[in-house]
Amino acid sequence: MHLGEGRTSKEIARLLTISPRTVEAYRAKLLRKFSAGNVAELLAHLGGMPVG
Repeated sequence: MHLGEGRTSKEIARLLTISPRTVEAYRAKLLRKFSAGNVAELLAHLGGMPVG
């Protein structure tokens, strides 16, 4: 998972050959869907780890 590796939107976009704005849009959708305030909370939720 690219987010879990600490990659930037530009790096992820380059790897997937998509626009950095597309990466940012998907990241925002995931944060909203899982009610996460940041990527660390999102990864904790997806990994089944408790937050905080």
